[in-house]
Amino acid sequence: MQPAEYPALLKAAYSAEKFPKPRNVIGLAKELPVPEMEHLMLTNVQVAEEDLRVLAHQRAQVTKDYLIETGKVSADRVSLLPPKLAAEELKDQEKASRAAFLLK
Repeated sequence: MQPAEYPALLKAAYSAEKFPKPRNVIGLAKELPVPEMEHLMLTNVQVAEEDLRVLAHQRAQVTKDYLIETGKVSADRVSLLPPKLAAEELKDQEKASRAAFLLK
């Protein structure tokens, strides 16, 4: 994607979303600038725990593949563990977006 394409792609994604949008006096959805569309989409995004689990697994898989493909670590030394998603499972100082690596 080229930066110049972003506004049109954002507008298409914004239009496809099903959350309440600002309307003009005749009831049609208002044309909004990019920052306002971004803000409304981020405010109204719905992310399920399963979505986070899938994302965590995909990220871990990409990292594992990179480590093996670049020869930095042999395949027998890398395995994936199920992600921990619940914030209460984390220690107080750890952030929920933290990635933990353990090499054997």
